[in-house]
Amino acid sequence: MPLFDTTLRNTKAGEKPLKLSDGGGLYLLVKTSGKKFWHMAYRFDGKQKLLSFGQYPEVSLSDAREARQKARELLAKGIDPGQVKKEAKLAKKAEEQVVRNTFQKVASEWLQKYEVKISEKHAAKLKRYLETKIFPLIGQRLVTELTPQDFLGVVCESERLGHNETAHKIMNLCSQVMRYARITGLVHYDTAGGLTAALT
Repeated sequence: MPLFDTTLRNTKAGEKPLKLSDGGGLYLLVKTSGKKFWHMAYRFDGKQKLLSFGQYPEVSLSDAREARQKARELLAKGIDPGQVKKEAKLAKKAEEQVVRNTFQKVASEWLQKYEVKISEKHAAKLKRYLETKIFPLIGQRLVTELTPQDFLGVVCESERLGHNETAHKIMNLCSQVMRYARITGLVHYDTAGGLTAALT
C-alpha cells in the first residue's frame, strides 16, 4: 500500500525502529530517536543490498519515489545503482579535492591563518601581491603540478622592469604558501623554496 505525506508526518517514534513501506523496495525507516530516513532494498547479482536516499522531510516522498524509479531503471539495464552512487560520491570528492588543491585556494587558506599574526597593512600588501601578481598566472593551477619554472615565470615581469625587491618578496610569498601546502599534506616539498638565489 503506497504511503501518504500525512502518514509520514504523523508517524511517531516507538521503542523499536519502524519501517513504512511504499512498495518497490522503498521504505521509510523511523528510528527510535524520531528521525526518519529513506531506504530502498533491492537484489543485485544474487545479493541483498540497500540504498539510502536521505532524511525525511528534507527528501520528500516524491523525491524518494523518483530516486527509486531511477534505481529500478538502472537495475533493468543490469547496473547496480549502489555502485553508481558510490562512484558518483567518489567523483564528487575528487572534484572537491581538486578545487581545494589550486594555488589560489591554498594561498587564501594560508593567508586567512597567517594574517592574524601580522599587521593589517602587511596583510593587505600580501593579498595585493597574490591577487595582482600571482593568481592571474598560477591561481587556478594545482599545487601538485607547479614546478620551480612556474614560480620563476611569476616574477619574470617584475625582474624585467627592474623591480628586484618586489620579485624577491613575491617569490618568498609563493614559498610560504607552498610550505603551508607541504605541512597540510598536499605536496611533498616546497617547489618554490630556494628560488630567490636564481633572481637578480
